[in-house]
Amino acid sequence: MPDADYIQERIGEIGRWQWRILAVLGTAAALGAWQTLAISFLLPEVDFKCAPNGSLTEQEKSLDPRLSWNNVDQESTNYQISEDQCTIIYNDRNESCTSWVYNETGASIVQEFNLVCSNDYLRSLSSALYMCGMMLGTLSSGVLSDLFGRKKVMIGTAIIFSILSCCIAAVTSMMAFIAIRVFIAASGIAMYTTCYVYAMEIIGGRWNSIIGIGFQIPWAVAYMILPGLAYALPYWAHLQIAISLPCLVYLLVLFIPGLVPESPKWLLVKGYEKETLNYSVSKSNARKCILAEAILDK
Repeated sequence: MPDADYIQERIGEIGRWQWRILAVLGTAAALGAWQTLAISFLLPEVDFKCAPNGSLTEQEKSLDPRLSWNNVDQESTNYQISEDQCTIIYNDRNESCTSWVYNETGASIVQEFNLVCSNDYLRSLSSALYMCGMMLGTLSSGVLSDLFGRKKVMIGTAIIFSILSCCIAAVTSMMAFIAIRVFIAASGIAMYTTCYVYAMEIIGGRWNSIIGIGFQIPWAVAYMILPGLAYALPYWAHLQIAISLPCLVYLLVLFIPGLVPESPKWLLVKGYEKETLNYSVSKSNARKCILAEAILDK
């Protein structure tokens, strides 16, 4: 049986067949970038102000939002608010503020779940656990794709990634948001790394370096598009849905028969000779040989 290098020599370094698959695989990078980078718009830094009893005085409401929110005349009130807007001083007694108003248009998760003062740590916790999810996904993707195949892992992670990315828009608590984001991170990076490995297995020669670097282009493009989406969709749930629906389309594309077949090198290494013999790339790459011939000739 021929080795992987011989098979690569017969199918070519790159051609229409490889470009078609690379176009699909590169989409995974863009989808993962949206979910990772969207946190800047989902959990932004916002100006807030304590609103005792859930309301502000007319004087406070009429303040120019460009002014410091701490420059508020409180002489007409029977309470004072600490400079950090987290404590109410009432009759020489300190009480924690429980309601706030925000000097921002739209509605981020910070505003929806009041992630300020004592709850501010949840913003950092969300980002930290998201990175932990990415670490777990990276470590597990290689093992799983070696055991079950590149395509199966791509589809499995895409299913988890797509469903959770859409469902997170309906969460009613910050803890649920954090938990789901961990699984989004794990499945997203696992999908991306598996796609990257698959891409490196179907190309050869100098194209390994070119595509290896170029695989980051979809990430950069998604990065440039995201601010426009966030501006057009200021409510966080609408933005989340907008960057998640393409994940469902990507999942459906993976199920198109023959579009993204199993990696021929993985089939070869695992000893699936029959499946490998049926692997043809000659029509797409306009080559005179097929992989079956490459194996039979060796």
